[in-house]
Amino acid sequence: MFLGFLMATLGLKIRPEGSHFPATWLVPVLILGVPIFDTTLVSISRARRGLLPFTSPGKDHTAHRLSNIGLGHRGAVLVLYCQAILFGALGVIAPFLSPGLAYALAGVLLVAGLIAILLLESAPYERQVKLEGPSSTH
Repeated sequence: MFLGFLMATLGLKIRPEGSHFPATWLVPVLILGVPIFDTTLVSISRARRGLLPFTSPGKDHTAHRLSNIGLGHRGAVLVLYCQAILFGALGVIAPFLSPGLAYALAGVLLVAGLIAILLLESAPYERQVKLEGPSSTH
């Protein structure tokens, strides 16, 4: 949690010089694209199943789902590394794009992310059981 807080704080502090102002908010979002995607996927998936997204542990994260569709652990990690490199590179170049092009890029990535969420929702994962409140029968 500390590392996540540190990354978010640093993301807010980054202000590239010589960039178009409206597009600067994309820099931290793109740099943190993989964890943002994973958190969104898990939150949507768990909420759909009636679980509390941030209090229910489980093996339904992006890496687990990629591993379960046949990539294995190594393949899943390599895919996530490549995505992180891609998002990082886009985060570096986004401030130097025109605002229209930067927002078009954000729109394309948003649509691609939603499609990826739909596809990964159908991927197999280890299901968690819904925890009930304190039992009244002892």
